[in-house]
Amino acid sequence: MGQFEERYRISLFLPNNNAEQAVAISGIISAATARFGGGTHSAENLPVFRGYWKEGNQIIRDNIILLIADAPMPSGDLPTFLANLKREVKQEYEIVGQPQEEMWITAEQIHLVIG
Repeated sequence: MGQFEERYRISLFLPNNNAEQAVAISGIISAATARFGGGTHSAENLPVFRGYWKEGNQIIRDNIILLIADAPMPSGDLPTFLANLKREVKQEYEIVGQPQEEMWITAEQIHLVIG
């Protein structure tokens, strides 16, 4: 019978609308690989996801790269871990002059089958 390991699946929805944002995403993917030991993401140069939201009376559209990483359970509390991760991701966009007012990061508990 297979064993499993409890983890969190972290999903980052990363705006990718111009060359500067692509540079930020490259840094985010590198950091996620170092932090989580790997990850999976959608194609970088032709995003397969589009995000939409309403701002006032206007509909805003973003090209989105989806980055997924299965992380070990954090040693501290999950909300603090996610808030720190979000701050670090937003800093990557600020570094390239593309600050993000908001972005989505989600987490769900999963059971990774091992063996």
